[in-house]
Amino acid sequence: MIRRLLNAAGLAAGLLGLAGLLVPAGTAGASPALGPPPGTGCGHSSCTVSLEDLVKFSGNWSPHAHNPVDIPPPPCLWEPIGNTVTGSKFVISFAGPDPISLFDIDKSVAQARRLLAGTPPPPGTWFELPVNPKASPAGQAECLKLPLFAWVPPGQLPPTVPIPPATLRALALAHMTVPRIGSVLVNPAGRSYTNLPTFVDVTLAGAATEVTGQGQHYSTVTASLPDGSLSVTVWAMAQPVSLSAGTPDATVYGDGCGFMGSKASPGQMAHTGANQAIDCGVTYRHPGTGYALTAQIRWRVFWAITTGDGPGPLPPAANMRPLPNGNLDPITGTRVVPVAEIQSTDGG
Repeated sequence: MIRRLLNAAGLAAGLLGLAGLLVPAGTAGASPALGPPPGTGCGHSSCTVSLEDLVKFSGNWSPHAHNPVDIPPPPCLWEPIGNTVTGSKFVISFAGPDPISLFDIDKSVAQARRLLAGTPPPPGTWFELPVNPKASPAGQAECLKLPLFAWVPPGQLPPTVPIPPATLRALALAHMTVPRIGSVLVNPAGRSYTNLPTFVDVTLAGAATEVTGQGQHYSTVTASLPDGSLSVTVWAMAQPVSLSAGTPDATVYGDGCGFMGSKASPGQMAHTGANQAIDCGVTYRHPGTGYALTAQIRWRVFWAITTGDGPGPLPPAANMRPLPNGNLDPITGTRVVPVAEIQSTDGG
């Protein structure tokens, strides 16, 4: 567990008794780390504050979406140390008979005593703010501007902690919703024939998306700090369909695929003859009972620091910056295509 660090050599004489308690747990030669006293603490969901609880999301997102994204930890994050009674007693005990003003500890002690004087004490939760010693000096400095303890009533949150743009960006991407490929459509629809091109396009299903004027589907999520001081928007832009024929005995035409597959009209499809090149599809060379034709859509991810908690500007935005490929898994759909051989007669 990461704890707030203090340098005893740099403290006033009145802080020397406190210095040994504010070190990372498990540090050699250190006193016990600050934390909830044994046998106390909160045992229900309202007593925990996760990183997601401290961020507002908007756009194409869901709390149930968990894309495999590496989320860098913030420089500090609130941890529960007890309810109104147990937490207040801990704060008072921790501070000792002469509470110091550093990190507003004296104010927290005064508040704890007022809370315990209530008949009964009001419901609420006490939190402690550990600081990540691996955070940047600037991040640690921002955390050390905040109180060491905070008490909040049910349904409320402690003060906003400094969450850097990289963490907001990762959170937005982790909770982004993207659709699945609903159907892989082929023309001819029933079966294909050897040497006759099979046109391919797809439909999307599941999560809703936005669509640009050029027909490009995308998902976008904005993650914002509750106080509105920082917002980050992430866009996942669908790329043109790519195809796999399911057999090496086929010619794949993929260079002209649009965002949803072939852009040919029904009339163009109907009048395309054998062995003609097409924009998006497959020509099978040998008959088969069913080839697994696969269509795939990959995503290019962009991000930008934005303002407010709305969905952000429509792409392309001037300040959009790309992220490396592989941030989101591609979506894939498969269609079994039976292929018959075209029979011909010589008229004899």
